[in-house]
Amino acid sequence: MAQRVVLFPDTRDIEDMEGCRLRPGRAVKTESPVLAPTLPCEGSACYVYGSVFKYRGWYRIWHQAVISNFGDAVCHSLSRDGYIWTRPLFNNGKDLKAGRAPTVSTLTEELASWPTLYAGKNNIAACLHNPVVIPPDCGDPYPGLYKIMGFTSQGHVAGFSENGRRFRYVPENPVIPLTWYPNPNTGKQWANDVGIPFWDGGRRRYVGLIKTYEIDGEGRTRRCVGYTESPDMVGWYPVETTWVPGLAEDAIAAAKGFKWADFYGLPAFPYGNGYLGFLWLFLIDRELPKGTHVGKIEVYLAWSQDARHWERISDEPFLGNPPDGEWGCSIIHTASVPVRERDHEKVYFSGCDALHGGWEVGLPSLGKHPVSIGVATLPKNGFCRLWAEDGGFSVPLREGERSVLITFSSDRQTPDGRTLVKVLQEGVEGSLFEENVKEGQTVLLRLAREGKRLLRVALRGCGVYAITLKE
Repeated sequence: MAQRVVLFPDTRDIEDMEGCRLRPGRAVKTESPVLAPTLPCEGSACYVYGSVFKYRGWYRIWHQAVISNFGDAVCHSLSRDGYIWTRPLFNNGKDLKAGRAPTVSTLTEELASWPTLYAGKNNIAACLHNPVVIPPDCGDPYPGLYKIMGFTSQGHVAGFSENGRRFRYVPENPVIPLTWYPNPNTGKQWANDVGIPFWDGGRRRYVGLIKTYEIDGEGRTRRCVGYTESPDMVGWYPVETTWVPGLAEDAIAAAKGFKWADFYGLPAFPYGNGYLGFLWLFLIDRELPKGTHVGKIEVYLAWSQDARHWERISDEPFLGNPPDGEWGCSIIHTASVPVRERDHEKVYFSGCDALHGGWEVGLPSLGKHPVSIGVATLPKNGFCRLWAEDGGFSVPLREGERSVLITFSSDRQTPDGRTLVKVLQEGVEGSLFEENVKEGQTVLLRLAREGKRLLRVALRGCGVYAITLKE
């Protein structure tokens, strides 16, 4: 049965919007972490600067660890339910000490200082910064293989694995070379140290969204989003800067007491007839004379029709920082893609209490809580909603469409605990649906054959996540 699915923030199938605006979905975060550093080989941090997906009945996560006197490691953990995690011990510290895996550090003395405490079995799959793993069943040219890409002192490297635990690195590495962006105003240079690839099945290509930099009119170095693509994850086109932060992002920062905002990273994935991204927005207080920037990071939704040109959909954060002193009050990162369940969505994120760059001015590098991983849940297709306090929109109906399935959103509770929706078909007497709705409620409606080919949705203090029209 043919069907047409409208997923917001894509409004190309929507007409006559009155009083409507796009808002991020209601992501409900776990109150406490589901994965925190416990093993010595996980160091002082356990954060999802990497990937989570479900494959063959297991949730599989590759999470970043920061190990004193060694550098970045990629740890691998498993879960049956996505909340309780186990750590398979499959690697030996001596393999890492011998330099058999790429490392961010090029200093041999750091490799030689690998503590004997970690020399036994551990769950370290690689030694990379910002590791992204692409699953074996995504339909790409390498069925049955895990693909990894992450940053090292030489640039971004790629590798393949049959089990997701031991990766063979391609001889062409680095597949995206280390690139420096100098700023003559400050005498500093900045590296392309964040890169997040994904498989675009519709266009049969890998897309890489790589951190680049530009100098603004005030002489400041600004973190930007660069675009590249590859047919095989090995040969990549030159990276082109396609999204630069501007006054709108700086206004968000100013409203929160900061000076300006940069794009720290952009995990993205195909969504509907376009692409959705989890923009890591870096709210900056200041640049240190001989160091990085000091500030906080939270997550906003971004949208693109081609994965190259992007726009934020709202000034409202998708995953914001909680109040100071709470877990994740300074830095939030998300996994490279969400876990898309049958009836809901999971977005894994990491929370850090310490300010970015604070360690360079004597502030604690760790907060009251360890850097740990949590999960936020949303209704199915509930990343973004078309919302109205008192308004509505129309959907032109196509020939043969006989039913409509609508998923609603509600977070402003009226006295009776719900909000009001009215759905009408032009030319049909009365309403197809007129009720108060709850968050995530889905309603199936039959369309009248004698009615005109236009559906009207009226909203009062609520919104719509998704519309499915079926023949």
